Amino acid sequence: MQVRSLRRIPGILEPSRGARRGGVLDALLAYARADWRWTAARIAGRFECRRCGWCCRELEVWLEDDEVRRLARYLQTTPSEVKRLLNVWEVAGGMYVTRAPCPFLETRDGQAFCAAYPARPETCRLAPFRCDAAILNLNDSCALAQAIRLKLIEFCMDWLRGDWTPPKTPYRWFEEAVFNRLGLNYPGPRELLNVAEGFIFGEAKAAGARLPDGKMFIFFAPLGFWRLFDSYLPQAPAGDEWLRRVKAERRRAEKRLKIMLRRGRGGKVTPLNPREKADLFALYGAWGSLEDLAAGFQMIQLIVKTTP
Repeated sequence: MQVRSLRRIPGILEPSRGARRGGVLDALLAYARADWRWTAARIAGRFECRRCGWCCRELEVWLEDDEVRRLARYLQTTPSEVKRLLNVWEVAGGMYVTRAPCPFLETRDGQAFCAAYPARPETCRLAPFRCDAAILNLNDSCALAQAIRLKLIEFCMDWLRGDWTPPKTPYRWFEEAVFNRLGLNYPGPRELLNVAEGFIFGEAKAAGARLPDGKMFIFFAPLGFWRLFDSYLPQAPAGDEWLRRVKAERRRAEKRLKIMLRRGRGGKVTPLNPREKADLFALYGAWGSLEDLAAGFQMIQLIVKTTP
């Protein structure tokens, strides 16, 4: 099975070029990417990995140069040797690991362990969440994904019954300011509740059926939905050095965006191009027209590619 990355769809989740470079939209997306990584890591950190090894055998891992260097330092080897071990395919901006199962996978007493766990890449840290879009991979073979799935059912049912009420709004003022400036529609509390209803409907329709081997469910929900799920769960653990770096990156992006908005910076608002529309939909579920909405859902369908 091969999990298709958003980065394989040309132009998606790349830094903006041209007149928009450094604008409020780029600042918003930088914040959203960091916040998604932070939120997904916090959610996954509440659940215990069952060491099934599914992610080590099946995930398509995206690597960037700093992650290769981190692995090399931890393994006390060279970056070139790490690339050789992983049999990477280098492309613009990074590389894909093409060797599976992962050479760092170790099995002891039927349980999977990572020989490079403290230096593992972001893709591995966020699994079963994706690092390039607000998506949860609900693979039947991943015990961690199934635990999150069961908690999601509980969360959605409590919300729909009125047994749980969101303690805060799903978006912050500076996010809404950019949405409004760009004339975007975005899922508010009512729409996010509809997402919860749709998830429960899908689960009822599936009725616990398992997918054939090599297939997976994916659940896409806007960033606002995952923030509410995060607030539903017990207090998150403190996290490691990597999560603290992501949190610091998130704070820097937030500060930069606030400064730009308060100073009225960001340049002239121009129509969004397809790449920018895709970025906004993949993270926020935001869209400008019905055509954009349809294209966004089509894009999500392209993200995951499975083979028998």
